[in-house]
Amino acid sequence: MEERTHLFDLAAERALIGALLLNFKISLLDRVEEIISPEFFFNHAHQIIFEAIRYQVEHGKPVDIITLTHALRERNLLEKAGGVAYITELSGTTPVSGSPIYYAGIVREFAIRRGLKEMGIDIAQEADNLAISTDTLVEHTQQKILDIDYGNKVNAYYDAKHLVKSTLEILEERFKNKVRYTGIESKFTELDNMLSGFQDGEMIVIGARPSMGKTALALSFVENLAIKQQIATGFFTLEMPAHQLVMRMLASESQVNSIKFRSPSLMLSAELSKISDAASRIYDAPLYIDDTPNISLSSLKLQARKMKIEKNIKILFIDYLGLITVNEINLARHEQMALVSRNVKALARELKIPVVILSQLRRDAEGKEPNLADLRETGSIEQDADVVMFLHRERKTDSETNEEGMIDTKLIIAKQRNGPIGVAHLLFHPRYTRFYEPSRE
Repeated sequence: MEERTHLFDLAAERALIGALLLNFKISLLDRVEEIISPEFFFNHAHQIIFEAIRYQVEHGKPVDIITLTHALRERNLLEKAGGVAYITELSGTTPVSGSPIYYAGIVREFAIRRGLKEMGIDIAQEADNLAISTDTLVEHTQQKILDIDYGNKVNAYYDAKHLVKSTLEILEERFKNKVRYTGIESKFTELDNMLSGFQDGEMIVIGARPSMGKTALALSFVENLAIKQQIATGFFTLEMPAHQLVMRMLASESQVNSIKFRSPSLMLSAELSKISDAASRIYDAPLYIDDTPNISLSSLKLQARKMKIEKNIKILFIDYLGLITVNEINLARHEQMALVSRNVKALARELKIPVVILSQLRRDAEGKEPNLADLRETGSIEQDADVVMFLHRERKTDSETNEEGMIDTKLIIAKQRNGPIGVAHLLFHPRYTRFYEPSRE
């Protein structure tokens, strides 16, 4: 007879609580709460203890064994939590070097498995109901999967004491480590100085006219992030297949004329060697690409969450907004795009990572420096975005490029919710479809 699998790990639950109590910090609890909520614990006593820790923090009180047992006793929950001896034992048996983040990951994994098991029963019942269309059934299934991991994690409200303490801990940590930028560095100095890097939870819009190089700029960011800094990066390419995207990256990274990738017989052996070296660098990069054509908004959100859970992506790119489809076909086009924009903003906040989304400018933006009014199809993009940047350069002939064949390009920061606006200067090399940092000599 096959032994039944237990979908819980009580040792990990105990170690998680013990590790929190051993060296409690509000910022550490915040990181744990990004992974789990009290409902993720299988053991009810552990749920009670974890909720009590949150209660102490929310009310500006210290967290240790003495204050925790006192708070539980006051609320008549001490016995349900296992008693004083059990709570003391939790911190006494936890390894000093134990990571609550690691233990939280184990607790979440088993909670998800339990949720999936329960979900399977619900899906089977819905599948038997022929009145429900298959499209609706798939939509419900996707939503149930999302709810298992995200739906139960409703953040508590925080009072000023909690927020001030947590913020000061973060600032002290940054000061101690001499952190220059608070976000992810793009490695374009002027841009990083204005944005302080790409910030977690922010929606960054890059708008440009057709053929101005939106995708090339996004890929230049990706190369600086995933290849040079080994930062886990997600990329939705709705306009071209993934292998074409990689082809462009190979041209850019190897600095071999992109035209030769369409006519390989023109390549020299030295260029093939450069491409091989570039391929090995891209091969080792933590880059995850989804090239589903006409991807729906719900599928994009599902896949983005999957990338976050499985690959722990730190930043996400979407190329581009106008190609995302929605199920609400009765809505006008601008209403559909407004719906997409709101959801992308919510996704950035939910995943707590920067989401960079490309957007096509209106045709009447041709020939002039773009501004916020030029964003295509919906004004809500401007409202939802934390940062809006426009790519702009004057139309130039080959004779007007610099000695290296590069063209001066402006990256106009037209909106920044939490910082200055201005212009970052870049150089575009059409032969390699790549952007470079201007020389700072």
